[in-house]
Amino acid sequence: SFYRYLSPGTYDLSIACSGYEDIIVEDVIVSSNQATPIEVIFGELPTLLEIPLQSGWNQISINVIPESGLPLPAQLENLQQIKSGSLSFNPDLPDHFNTLSQINPAEAYWIKVSAPTTLSLEGDLCPNAAINLKSGWNFVAYLPGQSLPVNTALASISPFLQEVRCNDQLYTRDQL
Repeated sequence: SFYRYLSPGTYDLSIACSGYEDIIVEDVIVSSNQATPIEVIFGELPTLLEIPLQSGWNQISINVIPESGLPLPAQLENLQQIKSGSLSFNPDLPDHFNTLSQINPAEAYWIKVSAPTTLSLEGDLCPNAAINLKSGWNFVAYLPGQSLPVNTALASISPFLQEVRCNDQLYTRDQL
């Protein structure tokens, strides 16, 4: 918090912070004997997403877009393979056999590692966006930045669901 006494009146404030462009807050009304709260945000810290991976196959999705884009985590320690619904990447195969070249936040993935490790990504949170679904099974990502109860997370599509599976959990239409 910063306090400075100003005489009553209307002011344009210029606020500076090292590393950011100055922010001008116009028409700030200061009244006698009253605090005038002003909220100024100079930037947002990137979100750190850490996904612990167990040895073997893991289901993952990401909800962070790194500044460098969405390359494959090919440098991930102990990586054996990454699969989407129709594409795959194996670091031990020549590039021309690998069909998966980047990770998409709207998709879910199977990732296989030979020993426990952590996938770490830092960047901006993905906006919650509609994900197009087709009739039948869909393998999709989870984009919200926080955990939600299953029935809340799937409320917009619950009339159309037959069942939902995630790892070893099963939810039927009656449970949603």
